[in-house]
Amino acid sequence: MTTVERKVHFRVGDGYNVGTFHFDDAEPFTVRLTFEPDSTWMFDRQLLAEALHDVAGLGDVCCWANSGRFFIRLSSPEGRAMLDCRATDVRMFLAEMSQLVPPGFEFLDIDRCLAQLLDGAA
Repeated sequence: MTTVERKVHFRVGDGYNVGTFHFDDAEPFTVRLTFEPDSTWMFDRQLLAEALHDVAGLGDVCCWANSGRFFIRLSSPEGRAMLDCRATDVRMFLAEMSQLVPPGFEFLDIDRCLAQLLDGAA
């Protein structure tokens, strides 16, 4: 299991917060965005790549790039957040992630996933 992490400074409202993008090759379709102390959002890695060129996402996560910034709108029953960071930070994270698992070469280990599900059911 190999991971890629990138800390990013996000503008949130009138202030700033540090979030961390996480990618784990054991879950090749998933990107996590975490904020301390206990906020984690998960979304598809392709969403980030598409959002650099056009508005991407429906529902809980919507992303787009404009004027060198990358915008993320998050929604949940607990509330909403609008944040943005440098688009360059997202491009660099995507490049690092793509070196680890190139787009189109994602592989999901079904046996491992089933084992995890069955362990959780016991």
